[in-house]
Amino acid sequence: MLTVLAARSSGAAAIATTDLIAANRRRSVAMGADQAVDPLDGTMEEIADRIRNILGGRPDVIFDCVAVQQTMDLAVELAQRG
Repeated sequence: MLTVLAARSSGAAAIATTDLIAANRRRSVAMGADQAVDPLDGTMEEIADRIRNILGGRPDVIFDCVAVQQTMDLAVELAQRG
């Protein structure tokens, strides 16, 4: 949540987050994220595409605040070209 606040206050144009817990997803939107995605609601590629759609393209910056293999894989998938 602090990362969402910092990104928004730093001028981020669009913010998308993921969280397993629905209440946390709602809270992140309330704190400034444009949308929060359930990371288990589809394949990694589908989640990445959903986030790119929210952002209007690939993210300029990715913060992984969990650092488990699944979140790191998603970050790489989001950042990859082509």
